[in-house]
Amino acid sequence: MADSDSFVSLEECRGHKRARKRTSMEAAFALEKLFPKQCQVLGIVTPGIVVTPMGSGSNQPQEIEFGESGFALLFPQIEGIKIQPFHFVKDPKNLTLERHQLTKVVPGPLLLLASVAFKVAVCDDTVPGPPSQQSSLTEETITGLLDNPDLRVVLVFGYNCHKVGAGNYLQRVLSTFSDTNIIVAGGQVDKLLSLTSEKNPVDIDAIGVVGLSFSGHRIQSATVLLNEEVNDEKTAEAAMQRLKAANIPEQNTIGFMFACVGRGFQHYRDKANVEADTFRKFFPSVPLFGFFGNGEIGCDRIVTGNFILRKCNEVKDDDLFHSYTTIMALIHLGSSK
Repeated sequence: MADSDSFVSLEECRGHKRARKRTSMEAAFALEKLFPKQCQVLGIVTPGIVVTPMGSGSNQPQEIEFGESGFALLFPQIEGIKIQPFHFVKDPKNLTLERHQLTKVVPGPLLLLASVAFKVAVCDDTVPGPPSQQSSLTEETITGLLDNPDLRVVLVFGYNCHKVGAGNYLQRVLSTFSDTNIIVAGGQVDKLLSLTSEKNPVDIDAIGVVGLSFSGHRIQSATVLLNEEVNDEKTAEAAMQRLKAANIPEQNTIGFMFACVGRGFQHYRDKANVEADTFRKFFPSVPLFGFFGNGEIGCDRIVTGNFILRKCNEVKDDDLFHSYTTIMALIHLGSSK
């Protein structure tokens, strides 16, 4: 992940569309070469990032709201856990979103690439087939989000959210799987840097939705919403106590923070890093990653084994979409053997 300043070129500032696409693809290819060929990479651009520096998961997380920054989060192959990227692109000629239209996913070894915000690499031993074999969504890919009893968590990001119709499209996509008993968290970001495929490059100017699905019976997860009234250390701690009460194990757990670009230091009366510091106080050994974006997705919810607090189908769609808020999430990937 990286902030927008890291990927805004002079040509882009001047509005040269062709130069902007070329610059984005060059950056995508350069990053692709850093990873093994079997990795799928998801990348997005946001106004700012949240990152725990390398070394230890207990390092102090940082909210970086300005300047050039970025990070990469890599997931190894984990027994009993399946992490799948997905990608939806809005078709202006077809206003309906049907099951078979979960298409044009993964055309190539990398999935998506992020700039100001978030880059994720999922590496396993399965080398994807050529793009021609991946031009449409297979039933196996569909069951990553639908008809999947092991699905526990979906991180979802709508890109080019400033464009007309982007918000409605994001809601339509979420409605295809948000009535299941899972954790849904994420937000609206500036853009998709690239889907790294030389033969089938992604249209970075299109409206779309990307994300990761986490499946496996060992996964435990919880989310909390920090609304606009959470505006000082005391109220932030109260929100974090709700997340702590979920009793998610801290070992092999990742924290995510998806915050409105209008929060951060200005929301907390010129005090920086309040939410990340509060998270560290309650979760001393859990690394925290995320971004500042343009709209947040999520609510208070717990999914642990057979226990589910506040199912998705008990929440109106509008209650999953917010502004001027922060979503905090924990994803536990099972105990080490």
